[in-house]
Amino acid sequence: MNALNFLFILAGFFYGIFIDGTFLKIYFALVAVYTVIVLLTRNQKENVKRKNIMISTWSGKYLYLINLK
Repeated sequence: MNALNFLFILAGFFYGIFIDGTFLKIYFALVAVYTVIVLLTRNQKENVKRKNIMISTWSGKYLYLINLK
């Protein structure tokens, strides 16, 4: 299924380059707007190093408890 999805995207880009570029213009304009909005509205200190380490080790203690049974 991944190969078909890739070919669909590739065909869309070839169509946009050789036949009609309107789709690509609209697509890249929306991607640019989305990127600007996401970068301006996200909290920079949302996931600091300590929180990332804590998130990555949450399942470790539970797996230890499950193996005790």
